[in-house]
Amino acid sequence: MRKFHKRYFFLLHELKRIQPIDGLVIVDCACGQGDGLRMFTDHKCKLFGVDIDSKKISYAKSQIKDAVFCKSSIEKLPFENNFADIFICSETMEHLPKTQNNEIANEIKRVTKQDGIICVTVPANRKTCLKKKGHKQYLSIKDVKDSFLCDTLFEGIFIKNPKNKTTGNFVIIMRKK
Repeated sequence: MRKFHKRYFFLLHELKRIQPIDGLVIVDCACGQGDGLRMFTDHKCKLFGVDIDSKKISYAKSQIKDAVFCKSSIEKLPFENNFADIFICSETMEHLPKTQNNEIANEIKRVTKQDGIICVTVPANRKTCLKKKGHKQYLSIKDVKDSFLCDTLFEGIFIKNPKNKTTGNFVIIMRKK
């Protein structure tokens, strides 16, 4: 079994502080090998994972039997309107061109229920972010909030390694209006 990224513990803690999560429909986009969704398995939630990598989806399916996984992209999510109570987009937006930010935000809002919660994490350090292979943009907390235009419930920073302040994630949790 893989280790959790610490940011998922942080995100789960903040979500539980905002509202009870038992029984909710949770979508994790760019779910990779399912690490984020595994955090919710004790809460009897309906779990859905989306990723463009078939191998990662196969691994996630083998680890989390009670979740539904599918191959798809964030640009065209395979869910009906108002589907998810909580939508997680962790370490994803920086991999896409800045010109797509509003389009992606609108697609995420389309599948998130009215008054649903949208969680976005992005790298916090501009220099470190733009050096990483595959990263096409740096987003500040303001950039994320400006793309989604939702009510902000939490904004802050999660430092992955307290000894190294150059790595970390901005965490933005919003409620869809």
